[in-house]
Formats: sequence, structure tokens, C-alpha cells
Amino acid sequence: MQFQDRLLLLKKCLAMTSLVVLTLFSLPAKAQNPIRIVGHVTNDNGQPLSRASVVVKGLHIGVACDSSGNFAITAPGHATLIISSVGYTDRKSVV
Repeated sequence: MQFQDRLLLLKKCLAMTSLVVLTLFSLPAKAQNPIRIVGHVTNDNGQPLSRASVVVKGLHIGVACDSSGNFAITAPGHATLIISSVGYTDRKSVV
């Protein structure tokens, strides 16, 4: 096998590897169809928790509840929400 043939084979292998890698990285992105989640955070007595934090686990997405404990957030359909507030134990909720 001559040098030029080897170089051509190497280029084909690199192109195929790049295609496989790009395909693998695009699959998780397609599986994460975002959805809008609306909720209400309360304490054990049913009182609203104003300014509680609602964060999507593993992502830099989060919101604060309003004064009535209401929130709205957009997250991937398989996400886990972490709800936290000062003086309370964090709670997790799978979407």
C-alpha cells in the first residue's frame, strides 16, 4: 500500500469517526424535549413558601417562587427538580 492510499484511507476513517461522534452527541439533545412546568410550593402545613428556589438538577436552570409559592420553569421532560428554601430540607421531584 502506497503512502497516498494510506492517506486516503486515514481520511475516510477520520470522516466516518467524526460522523459517528456527531451522531452520538446529537441523540441526547433530541431526547430532551423541553416542557413547561408550573407548580406551587408549600410547607407541611400547606402555607406557600415565597422565594423558594426551583432548580433543574444538573443544569443551570432555575427560578424563584413568587410570594404565593407559584413557579413556572422550562426543563427537559426527564428532568429532576430540586426545591429548596432556607430552613427547610431540599426536596426532589422527577418530572
